[in-house]
Amino acid sequence: MSAFLVLGLVLFCYMTLWYVVSLAKRRNDVADVAWGLGFVLLSWVSYAMSGGSGPRGLIVCLLVSVWGIRLAWHIHGRNKGKAEDYRYLAWRKEWGRWFYLRSYLQVYLLQGALLFLIVLPVLVIQGNAGPALGPLDLAGAAVWLLGFYFEAAGDAQLARFIADPANKGKLMQRGLWAYTRHPNYFGEVTQWWGIWLLALSVPGGALAVIGPITITVLILKVSGIPLLEKKMAEHPDFAEYKRRVSVFFPWPRTGMTLPRMPSTTLGKLSVGLNALFVVSVSASVVLVKVLGLLSFDDHWWDATVGIAFPASLVGAILGIVAVARGRERATLVRASILIGACTFVFLLTHSLFISD
Repeated sequence: MSAFLVLGLVLFCYMTLWYVVSLAKRRNDVADVAWGLGFVLLSWVSYAMSGGSGPRGLIVCLLVSVWGIRLAWHIHGRNKGKAEDYRYLAWRKEWGRWFYLRSYLQVYLLQGALLFLIVLPVLVIQGNAGPALGPLDLAGAAVWLLGFYFEAAGDAQLARFIADPANKGKLMQRGLWAYTRHPNYFGEVTQWWGIWLLALSVPGGALAVIGPITITVLILKVSGIPLLEKKMAEHPDFAEYKRRVSVFFPWPRTGMTLPRMPSTTLGKLSVGLNALFVVSVSASVVLVKVLGLLSFDDHWWDATVGIAFPASLVGAILGIVAVARGRERATLVRASILIGACTFVFLLTHSLFISD
């Protein structure tokens, strides 16, 4: 029996189990909790079936686990003690006597099928050990980290805003929500594009692009942003908010300033060093993987690593010092710290698992 068929059967049983849970609890929004955990399940099952697919397979399992468990816990906490989510309540009324059948097919089995498509980059990685970790893996992890920041921070900012009684009746327009109307959705999509970048190093990884494309289309055109924007449109401040702020990509349209720039010397050095790192690694990936003009086996790459990677680590340390002193609050400095942390994890993993 093929690995994909086994994983499909595991997913079918998993979604059926959650359907039974929904019947017992009389609420279909438990499917939202099942969503993130389903990715975690398939990632680790496929990793176990591969017999341990090396550091790349372990890394994607850890990344997916952090994302999926955080998302499930966040949704569980958000729904706890409240009525069923308005979307599922509307379907309960709309579907009438066909509610239970349509719930099983449309909410659980269809969601399982979409989950399987989205997780394809992970499954491809688990099925092919691939070459040693390289710059493309670092780029993928950095993109994932950026997405995780937007999703986790966006959710946390919104939760604090809603919990404050003084904000009752107001529309969230602060923090990351001042730059995109859906920072959490932008973050979720970005994370899956980062996972796909990790898959590009293994055979068949490019074809797994169907994963990030699926989640992008779902959020932009189907069940994510369209449904939420329809509800947000009921708020009297939404029209102005919509005119002023980008719907998805974190960039204000009009009437707003750019993100706060570093104000301290340490902050500026931190951002500058990690900007050097990002440009160096990005240019290297393009020259090798896209244009095919150079090879990572050449001496130029050793020189690049010797300069860019220490610069990233030093930049992160300077950023931490600047923030710890309480004099630096620029978003770019925090981004520099995250990039440096990603670099550190990459170097640690590389030294533990890879040998010349």
